[in-house]
Amino acid sequence: MAGHPDYNRLLTMTIEKIIPRVEDQIFGSKPFLFALTNFGNVETLDGGSTIEQPLMYAELRNQGSYSGADTFLTEEDEGHTRAVFEWKQYYAMLVLKNIDLAKNSGPSAVLRIVDQELRRAALSISEELDRIFLSDGTGNGGKDFTGIKKI
Repeated sequence: MAGHPDYNRLLTMTIEKIIPRVEDQIFGSKPFLFALTNFGNVETLDGGSTIEQPLMYAELRNQGSYSGADTFLTEEDEGHTRAVFEWKQYYAMLVLKNIDLAKNSGPSAVLRIVDQELRRAALSISEELDRIFLSDGTGNGGKDFTGIKKI
């Protein structure tokens, strides 16, 4: 039986030393998402067929200085409307094979593969949401969230 060509005496007799921490080498800062979650007015909504926000869009025109018996402006003066948004969804799919989960168990697991894949998914989602939130919402055939460019 022939041995594995990549293993010499030293590699056969010595275990690997792995630093038990994954260093992020791809994800950048997400300033807009950071600002939203830390300084913004993020609300969690509990349902409804659409998301609607009443808006005030104009100053009152029926106003002004006057003297004595001047005539006041009394025109119909509309300054409110409502913004209507459809609900949007987002996903990230993790694919893990049972054999990989079995191999990554017990004391042989330096890091838990499930935990690291969940972390990678969370970072991937936040990276993409930051990009989407800075856009206009027309991406992916209009399925993207309405972004700040449209708002």
